[in-house]
Parts: sequence; structure tokens; C-alpha cells
Amino acid sequence: MIDALPFLASGLLLGLSGGLTPGPVLTLVITHTLQHDVREGLKIAIAPLLTDAPIILLTLLVFSRLSDLDALLGTIALVGAGYLAHLARKTFAAPPIDAPAGVEAPRSIRTGFVANALNPSPYLFWSLVGTPTLYRALETSVLAGVLFLGGLFLCLVGSKIVVAALAARGRAYLQGRAFRLTLHLLGVALGLFALVFLWSGLSYFGLAGG
Repeated sequence: MIDALPFLASGLLLGLSGGLTPGPVLTLVITHTLQHDVREGLKIAIAPLLTDAPIILLTLLVFSRLSDLDALLGTIALVGAGYLAHLARKTFAAPPIDAPAGVEAPRSIRTGFVANALNPSPYLFWSLVGTPTLYRALETSVLAGVLFLGGLFLCLVGSKIVVAALAARGRAYLQGRAFRLTLHLLGVALGLFALVFLWSGLSYFGLAGG
């Protein structure tokens, strides 16, 4: 049990860092909470629970056999850039906060799933940090592996849930121009993440510096 505790601590710290690091999923948690309600923000927040299991399996089964990992990550990043640009446009075009609901279903779970799946960061994290740490934890004990994954996802998802709850409280104070300005700022953030993904994708293909 004692040997497993360092892996629990590692999972908690890595999950908290990943959960609160600014990124497209965290931005979407805030955006969907403000545009709809806290339930939609929570649906975005659980995206890592839906996407990371396949990513872990991919890093275990595929990445170790690939001779050209950059091409895969570059393709993921470029497709992700297009998707984030689409989400940024939708955010700018969002209706007022008091507009009648039900015009378009938010599809928050699908949006969160796609945004996280097209983000190269989880693939890099699991291939470079997460999976090697999980291997070491399982070499110690099954309990160590369970605690590492449990602690990581607890903080990774839990921190985003807290952000959604805070955004929901702020939603009551956002009306009219303040609401529009907030959504425009979030749209700009998504657009900037799209540019980051674009630059990242081009860099993987050797078409940009870095």
C-alpha cells in the first residue's frame, strides 16, 4: 500500500495540472456553461473519461510501432485546428443569453469528445508521461496502477467540474453586452487555440519553425 502512494500523488498532481491548464476543452467547458447551463458544461468536462481510454490503448499498441509518429500527430493537429476554428465561429454567432432555447441542440458530449480526440496533447502526454508512469505503477502493484489512474482522472475531470460550477454562478451576472463580450473573448481564445494547433501541425510536417 505504501509503495502505491507515490503513484497516487503523481496522478493527482498530473491530473490537476492537466485539468486547469488553459486549453480548448477547458474553454469549451466555460463556453457551453455560459451559453446553455452547467449540465452542458459538465458534459464537456467528462470528455477525458471518454477519449483517454482509447488514447491509452493507442499509445500502448500503435505508437511504439510507428516509425513516423510526427505524421500522425501533425495530421491530428491540423484536423483539430479546423474543428476549433469551426467552434470559434459558432461561439461568435451564439444567440443572446435570453434567446429561446431548443433552436439547436448543444451536443456537448460530442463536442467535448471530438475536441479532445483531435488535440495532440493527450497523445503526447500518454506516450511520453502517462503510459510510462502507468507501466512503472503496474510493475509495483495493480493497486498502484489503479491509484495512479484514479487520482489522475479525479483531478483532471474534477477540476473542470469546479470550473463549470464557477462559470454557472457567474452566468447570472452576465446579461446583454457583458454576455456578448464574454462569448467573443471565448471565441477569440478558441481561434487562438486553432492557430496553435495549425502551427503545431505544420511543425510536425517540417513546414514551420519549432
